[in-house]
Amino acid sequence: MRLDVIAKILLWITFYKITFVRMIVSELLFQMAIFIQYGYNMHVDSYKKMKTEELWIVYSEIINELKDRNAIRTRNVTGERGEQLAIELYKSEKGYPKLQAAPESTKNVDALSRSGERYAIKTIMFPNRTTGVFYGITEDLEQIPKFEHLIVVTLDNSYQLKQVIEIDWNTFLKYKKWHSRMRAYNISLTKNLLEHAILRYGN
Repeated sequence: MRLDVIAKILLWITFYKITFVRMIVSELLFQMAIFIQYGYNMHVDSYKKMKTEELWIVYSEIINELKDRNAIRTRNVTGERGEQLAIELYKSEKGYPKLQAAPESTKNVDALSRSGERYAIKTIMFPNRTTGVFYGITEDLEQIPKFEHLIVVTLDNSYQLKQVIEIDWNTFLKYKKWHSRMRAYNISLTKNLLEHAILRYGN
């Protein structure tokens, strides 16, 4: 039997196997299939040769591996990556507040400083300039703040930092925009907003 046929069979088994089998042979089958089909060292050209379903298998395995390494906690890869990089940046830069990840269930708060201040972190992919929405924030401007600071992380198409800016709660209230379909607020990185933001990384 041709090696490429064997590889496709192994990939198919990897994708459709039951949970118990996955626990035993998932990694072995996956690695065997990739090795036979594309060789040990995979490059961009190798991925371009793969079928869509095969790419989904690879993507799923990568997500599972990132979760096993505690690099991400959910399947929101963009958001998790931005939070991770923002927290690492703040920890590593002299004079920045030292942050740690907030408990996963904490609404509208993604990180906490040593002094107890709450940070929301939103991540966008360049060239997008608008964040996802903030649920649970009403139109009442006198409400108790949901967080003290908002960090907006911009990633490039390789999921690396391109820009990190920070604004406070009052600036958020001033520049938030209502998303009628989602029925919640978001923020756009306009020129006016950036003039009132702290640039933490990039330009």
